[in-house]
Amino acid sequence: MTVSDATCLICRGTVLQDLVQGRILRGATTKADALHPFRLMQCRDCGHVQKALNADWHAAMDGLYERHYDDYRVVGRQVNFVGGKIVNRDGLAVQKLDAMLALAEAGTMLDIGCGAGRFLEAFRAEKPLWSLAGYDVGDLHKDSVRELSGADFFHG
Repeated sequence: MTVSDATCLICRGTVLQDLVQGRILRGATTKADALHPFRLMQCRDCGHVQKALNADWHAAMDGLYERHYDDYRVVGRQVNFVGGKIVNRDGLAVQKLDAMLALAEAGTMLDIGCGAGRFLEAFRAEKPLWSLAGYDVGDLHKDSVRELSGADFFHG
């Protein structure tokens, strides 16, 4: 069982374990400069799932908000090509997360770093009975997140 030296963003627990043993994922930031490796971790104390906030993650995020603030004002959707078709990247992520974790029909989810709420919107489409909330460093997209059916928004 792999244990991370990270701290849980929710309860500040210090024992986070790989959500799926040996699984390294790759994802892009808003900079779209490269695919960066990341791991999904789960807090042993409260069950929260988050990325491992290790040196790799910090390197990928370095200066993202300062240099690319205007990127967060873009209204467009992020898409992937799967089997020759254009698909909503957030919707695809929700489906994969659901398949990996076998999510219940109802529950509670907090998206930390929610931006404009695209992942929350996709999650709402797949899991309409869930209670949703988003958190981001600023309140730029507060109204768009709160427009989602029953979603709440926090910042700071």
